[in-house]
Amino acid sequence: MSNPPKITVPNMDVRKIGVSQVVDLAQLTLPRWRDMRFVVVVAAIISSGCIGIGIVYAMAMTAGSLPSAVIPLLLAAAVANCIALFAGRLRPLLLAIIIVDIPLQIDANLSYRIEIDMLGGVSGFNVSVTTGCLAALYALWLVQAITSNERSTIPVPKLDMVALLYVAIVALSVLYAQDTLLAAFDLFLLVQMFLLYMYLSSWIQSTGDLLMIVLFLFAALLVEVFLMIVIGAGQEIAIPGIFSGGQQLTSTGRDRLAGTFGSPNYAGSFFAMILGPALGLLFSKAGQRDKWLAGITLGAGSIALLLTFSRGSWLIAMVATGLLCGIAAWRGWLTSKVALAGAVLISTLGLLFGPAVLERLTADDDGAAQSRVPLLHLAQYVIDDYWLLGVGTNNFLEVMPRYLSTGINVQWVYLVHNKYLLVWAETGILGLAAFLLLLFVTVTRGIACTRRGDRLLGPLAAGLCASIIGLIAHMSVESFNGRSLELFWVFAALLLAASRFSAESTPELVVSGHMPTHKVGHGENGRSVQPVPASLLDGRPQTEKNANRRISLNAQPGNDFPHVQSYSLGQTKRRRQ
Repeated sequence: MSNPPKITVPNMDVRKIGVSQVVDLAQLTLPRWRDMRFVVVVAAIISSGCIGIGIVYAMAMTAGSLPSAVIPLLLAAAVANCIALFAGRLRPLLLAIIIVDIPLQIDANLSYRIEIDMLGGVSGFNVSVTTGCLAALYALWLVQAITSNERSTIPVPKLDMVALLYVAIVALSVLYAQDTLLAAFDLFLLVQMFLLYMYLSSWIQSTGDLLMIVLFLFAALLVEVFLMIVIGAGQEIAIPGIFSGGQQLTSTGRDRLAGTFGSPNYAGSFFAMILGPALGLLFSKAGQRDKWLAGITLGAGSIALLLTFSRGSWLIAMVATGLLCGIAAWRGWLTSKVALAGAVLISTLGLLFGPAVLERLTADDDGAAQSRVPLLHLAQYVIDDYWLLGVGTNNFLEVMPRYLSTGINVQWVYLVHNKYLLVWAETGILGLAAFLLLLFVTVTRGIACTRRGDRLLGPLAAGLCASIIGLIAHMSVESFNGRSLELFWVFAALLLAASRFSAESTPELVVSGHMPTHKVGHGENGRSVQPVPASLLDGRPQTEKNANRRISLNAQPGNDFPHVQSYSLGQTKRRRQ
């Protein structure tokens, strides 16, 4: 019997051991990936178990018992998960499930508080299909980081300090909250959203990865539209964990469809936000099949948005489409085909839904809007007393009863319909500042990506950014509590990832005499890049002085070099003889 090979461990100072040293040591002491088939099996079992537990528990908590007809579906999902892991397609599968779960919201609330749920607060520890998929994704990430032979291909977790600051302030508010359990409910859900945000921003490393998530969003919208039609027709969705109630009526008796969201306003916000990237993809240089899917999504989403009769969601759509069309016209993305298709769509929607929309905007709403004003005054009273630290996250409803006797004529007791006042009242001025900073930084990242010359990434980023700007306006009249902001975290992660990989992949030109040449040697689609005349870089004759100056040029429509997206000339130094 041959002796096992000896492993030589390099000498390391114990006092200076960090995460990278631990990973290096694990790679030396553990067998290689090809010799660790049991690790693959264990990872498959763990990820399948996490997904299965999340689905089973959510269904069991919401339905009371698990129907026997669902058991084969769960087994099939677990087997498909194992097959996907071995085939190397587990990560896209889990991400697709997470995206589709945004509208479906197959979840359960542990330690459920019905009185908080009735008033719009976070009513329990939210355990969902997304929870299980996140656990599987991070477990797979850890296994690959330890066992992969090529560590450079495994992304390092990228923390966004702005988002982390907001989460940290919310976490600190749990310590002084009047009801720490209520505060823990909201923190538990926020941490899940942050983990999803960090995962997407770390693993999305190219425009193709970003486009994949956007297409998943389109598929999720089409699934929700189909379920909305089924529910609107009076049919029950016989899938435990999916909510099929919440349909409402307008003041004139028209049905307001809510789909699986349970709220027409949140359903409308979901549809309105996805219209932005759908329209952006139509402005881009994407493939024809992707554009057809975007067009179908735009049409179906527009109809579904109108059927929610949510005036706030209509505001998102108007702001997003108006901004995006203005940017497209300015950047030269607006083609005659897209303009004609948009005119046909708007005309058709106007003929079908024009009278109903006009009635919704002008008819008496039975005091629905007026009843929200006293809640704003109530929130102002809470802020006056707790302006610095707040009352603790998810504790606004806990302190609200003591302010109902202050003389405010509150006709409708509910959570305040203003996200900014809610954040200020619960987490103080520091929490509001961190939240506003997160919104501002996200928008600036989208603007930076839009200004680049990439005809695929630019319009997509513009659509995402325009939708977030519309959401910022909508949050002034809606509370957006619970999972209703999950789509914002996904959009913010996409823009963060786009800002990172677009900046890292910027081609660089190096001045050599009077003729700059491309440093990489190949442009988009693998085509070779020809030398760019230096005199075209700034519109002035090339001189020795200009050659030694840092110059920046963004590709514009009609550029003689469309395959070069952006340039950055490194500053050269002249040596004195």
